[in-house]
Amino acid sequence: ETLRSSYVVIAIPLLLERGWQAEVDRILVVDTDESRQVERTVKRDGITPEQVRQMMRTQVTRQQRLAVADDILHNDESPAELSEQVQCLHQYYLQLAETPEQ
Repeated sequence: ETLRSSYVVIAIPLLLERGWQAEVDRILVVDTDESRQVERTVKRDGITPEQVRQMMRTQVTRQQRLAVADDILHNDESPAELSEQVQCLHQYYLQLAETPEQ
């Protein structure tokens, strides 16, 4: 069975660290401030804030991620606001998919 879609989103957590950015057409960064990132990771993984910060120090910085981003989802608001951003981005990606490559 063949699936059809106008575009594909691939989640690659360490895209820049692996040097894979040339393998994709666009880079979407889901961004939040560092304190919220630490808080969410502690809750999700059951590790200490210091362990989270240690992991973060081995990754590219937030500024580096944002600098290469074609698109950014700001994940520091309510789920409804995030959903609105996703819907807008979805419409934009549909438009891009319909535009012939130059």
